[in-house]
Amino acid sequence: MALHSLVPLFLSSVVLPLAPTDSLHVCDSPIFCYGELLASVQNASVFNDSKEFVDRPLTASPDEVLAAFEELPDHHNVTALREFVDQWTLEAGSDLETWDPPDWVPRPNFIERIKDEKLKEWALDINSIWRQLGRQVSPAVPENADRHSLIFLPNPFIVPGGRFRETYYWDTYWMVEGLLLCGMNDTARGMIENLAYLVHKYGLVPNGGRQYYTRRSQPPLLTQMVELFYNRTENTTFLHNLLPALVTEYNFWVNNRSIPFFGPAYTAPTDTPRPEAYREDLAVAERVTSDNRPALYKNLASGAESGWDFSTRWLAHSGPDTGQLSSISTSTIVAVDLSAILCSNEAALARLFTAVGNRSGASYFINRTIERSSSFDGMFWNETLSLWRDLRLNLSLNGSFYGSSISALVWRCGQGGVERDEKFLSTLESLGVLEYPGGIPASVWSNSTQQWDYPNAWAPIQWMLVEAWHDSPSKQLRAVAEKVARTWLTTTYLAWERFNHTMFEKYNCTEAGEPGGGGQYNTQTGFGWTNGVALKFLSLYPDMVISPSSSSDGAKRNLGWVSVIVFMVVSVAVSIPCLVWCRWLYVTGRDRYWGRVRNEHLIAAQGGISHSRPHSPNPTYTNRYTVADINGSSDIYNETLLEFDV
Repeated sequence: MALHSLVPLFLSSVVLPLAPTDSLHVCDSPIFCYGELLASVQNASVFNDSKEFVDRPLTASPDEVLAAFEELPDHHNVTALREFVDQWTLEAGSDLETWDPPDWVPRPNFIERIKDEKLKEWALDINSIWRQLGRQVSPAVPENADRHSLIFLPNPFIVPGGRFRETYYWDTYWMVEGLLLCGMNDTARGMIENLAYLVHKYGLVPNGGRQYYTRRSQPPLLTQMVELFYNRTENTTFLHNLLPALVTEYNFWVNNRSIPFFGPAYTAPTDTPRPEAYREDLAVAERVTSDNRPALYKNLASGAESGWDFSTRWLAHSGPDTGQLSSISTSTIVAVDLSAILCSNEAALARLFTAVGNRSGASYFINRTIERSSSFDGMFWNETLSLWRDLRLNLSLNGSFYGSSISALVWRCGQGGVERDEKFLSTLESLGVLEYPGGIPASVWSNSTQQWDYPNAWAPIQWMLVEAWHDSPSKQLRAVAEKVARTWLTTTYLAWERFNHTMFEKYNCTEAGEPGGGGQYNTQTGFGWTNGVALKFLSLYPDMVISPSSSSDGAKRNLGWVSVIVFMVVSVAVSIPCLVWCRWLYVTGRDRYWGRVRNEHLIAAQGGISHSRPHSPNPTYTNRYTVADINGSSDIYNETLLEFDV
C-alpha cells in the first residue's frame, strides 16, 4: 500500500465479520470455539486445564470428527470421551516445532558491562532461555488449517512459556525489548512482522495465536514495538512495510473499542464461554441468571482482552457482589491504560510518519495526540487523591490503587509533567506500594483471589514505573526508579536461585523470591516478559549489586529450617536417655519403697514387731489387696485381706 493512500484509512472503519449465528462465538470453528463436542469434553473435565483440549490438533477433518462424535452412544461418559479424544486428536503443542534462533549469541555485549558476577551469571542464563522458548508453526498447519486451533505464522517466534505455548500479543513487547538487548534483531523483527501479518488477516492483533482468540485483542503495543525496533536499527524499509498494519490496527481500536461519548474500553463482542477457560466461565455464570449470562461472557472476554484477567479492577466495589467475578463489567469501564497507550501510539505514529516523510500522516496524528492528551487528565486524574484511575460509566472512579495507574507515566499522556509525577509518587509512598520486598503489587485489594490483584507483582507494572522515571529530570524520581528496579531484580534473582534457575510469570510482593499465585490456572514458568524486563533493568543499572543480605535470604531461610531440625533431633537424642534414666530411678525407688512396706506388713501378720505404717503420698485413696497379691502366693495367706493406702 502506498503511503499517500494511508490518510483516507484514518476515517475508515474495520468491522470484523462475525459467525452467522444468534450468539457471537469466539470464532467459527464448531469444534474449537463452540458446539456440543466442545461442551461435552469440557464439562466432563477430560483434562484438568480447559485449554488442553482446544489446543489439540485433529487427526481428520472437522466434519469427520463431528460425524464420529455423533455416533457415540453417550456424550457424557468421561471414559468414552477420553478414548474419543485420544483417537481423534493429537497432543497439544504437537503442531509447533522447537526452533533455535540462529541470531542467538552466548554473551551479548550489554551483559559484559554488569559488574555483579552473580547478576552476570544470571543474565547469561536468562539469555539462554530464549533458545528454550523458540518455536515455529509446523507445515501441517497451513496444509489443513481447519484441523488446528493454532494460527499459521510466517516467522518463528519466542513463546511466553508453560501453557502459553503460542504467541501472545502484549507479552511480545517485553520479549522484543529483551531480544533487542541480546542482539537478536532478526528474531525480534520476525515476531513484529508476525503481528502485522495477523493485522492484515484479521483486522486486529488477536489476543494470541489461536483461532479462539481472533475476536479479542490485547493492549495495542504493536506501534510501540515498531518504533522500538526502528529506533534501534533505523531500518526505513521495515518501517515502510509495517505502517499500513499500524494504521489498520489503530482504526480497529478507535472504531471498535470505545464507549460512545466517553472513550476507549476493552469491549470484546463475543457472548459465549471462552473455549480455553470453558469450565471456569460456566462456573462463574452459575451465579447469574440465564438472561445475564451473555453479558457476563462478554465481560469475561473483555477482561481477557485487557490483559488483566482477572482483577477487582473490573469487579463491583460495593454491594453484595463486591469482589465477585460474576460482577465483572470490563466493557463499561473507560480504561486509563488503554487511553494512555492509544495516546502514545498517536504520538509514535506522528514520529514514524515524519521519519518516512509523510507530512499529512504526521500532521493528522499530531492533532489526534493533542486532542487526547488535552482531555486525558480531566478524565482520569483525581487531584484529591493524586492518582490516575479508570472511569466507570456511572462517572465514578475506581476506589483503589491499581498498577494500571502507572501507565499514564510511561505512555505519556496529559500535561502534568514532573510536578504531577511527584504528586503521584507521594500517593504511592502513602499507600506503601513501593515498600514491598517482592515488587509493586497489581493492586491493594487484599481479599481478592484474582491474579491481577494483591499480593501478585508483575513484570510489566515494574517496567512501567522504571521506564517512566529512570531518566527523569527529577533526582527523586530517578532514585525511586532505581529502587523499584533493585527490588524487582532481587526478587526475581532470588526466585531463580531458589527454584532451580526458574523464571516465573508473576511473583509474590510480600516476600522476596517467591512466585505468585491465584487466578484460574497455576503459575507458569519460562517466562517471556519477566526475562525481558529483568534484562532491561540490568542494562539500565549495570553497576547494581545485589546486597549480601538479599542474595543470602534463601540460604538464611534454609539455614533456619536446618537449625530447627537439628534442634529437634538433638532434643530427642538428649531426652530419650534422660527419660530412660528417670524411669529407672522411679522403678528402683518404687520397688524399694513397697518392698519395705511389704516386709513390715508380713512381719506384723506373723505377730512380729509392729511398725508404724508409712505415710502414704496420698492418704485419701484406699485399696484392698490380698497377701497373695503382695507375696505372689496364696498358699499360707489364702484370702487374708490387708488394707492400706495407695
